[in-house]
Amino acid sequence: MERTSRDSEMKEEEDVQAGVDIWKYVLGFAGIAVVKCAIELGIAEAIENHEGPMALSELSSTLGCVPFSLDRIMRFLVHHHFFKEEPTIQGTAGYVHTPLSRRLLRQGEDSMADYILLESSPVMLAPWHHLSSRVRVNGTAAFEAAYGGDIWKYAAANPAFNRLINDAMACDARLAVSAIIESCPKLFDTGIKTLVDVGGGNGTALGKFVKAFPWIEGINFDLPHVVSVAAKCEGVKQVGGDMFDSVPKADAVFIMKVLQDWNNDDCVRILKKCSYMDCLFSMFKSVNFSSFFSFPLQKFLIGSVKSWAVIHRVDVAGWHLKKERLDGNNLNLGYDHLTSTIS
Repeated sequence: MERTSRDSEMKEEEDVQAGVDIWKYVLGFAGIAVVKCAIELGIAEAIENHEGPMALSELSSTLGCVPFSLDRIMRFLVHHHFFKEEPTIQGTAGYVHTPLSRRLLRQGEDSMADYILLESSPVMLAPWHHLSSRVRVNGTAAFEAAYGGDIWKYAAANPAFNRLINDAMACDARLAVSAIIESCPKLFDTGIKTLVDVGGGNGTALGKFVKAFPWIEGINFDLPHVVSVAAKCEGVKQVGGDMFDSVPKADAVFIMKVLQDWNNDDCVRILKKCSYMDCLFSMFKSVNFSSFFSFPLQKFLIGSVKSWAVIHRVDVAGWHLKKERLDGNNLNLGYDHLTSTIS
């Protein structure tokens, strides 16, 4: 009888909690919407440019916002640690930055603002409404279901969206490449004179590599409509083309967040186009390329960017090959002669 009573109480508690939790999914979009709003309003910049904690009245005046509405936005952001409150010299509450809120600044090495604007854009949100079409048998990719073609064709036809993608990828590149440069400088002390970034976007990654290792000549390789609008960077040559046709020759190849966008066969085609290079560099000591592919996937999926930064990095996180297909010899990629000896 006592156990039955406890079970009944637990069920009642679970039902009550379920009634609370479901609202996370009813209004789950609110978080990204508020953060996007903060970026568009320039809240982070306003607080950054203000001397000392910034009162709500000062912030709303600077941004041209209704104080009552802005207060609700700021309460949400403070609750989620984007900003925090500290007393102003007048003794009222004011807003100051936190490490998280600094990621909303449009400028800066740690900025993720452009990436957030990409993922929260109407173009990128629409495919989520077609997720079920991807899951079904014989279903199509969600983006294709929404727009009738893949994201790269859409970007080629829509310059504003193409710029949004390139700016977002630059955010990611700044963070990842900084970690590689800091943690793996020996990768570049092995005779690399030329480095090609396959799918390099606007060249942000190569720009950082060349700045850190000025003896390297960078080749930023991407689709013609991408490199045609890339900013000039000393030491980086912009080359347009298709990685399925050919890849510019260099001493080493850098691939970051490219293979995850393609199926198994396409990944093999891309890697074969890169198989001419004389050396493969990874963080792992004495790794033969054939055994590199046989490592358990989880070794690449767990950890920070510092633990899986690789020159000629293979994005196995998005490459859904079964373990028995991960042997380099079976895939016949042409890398069997390569060995990395970075210690």
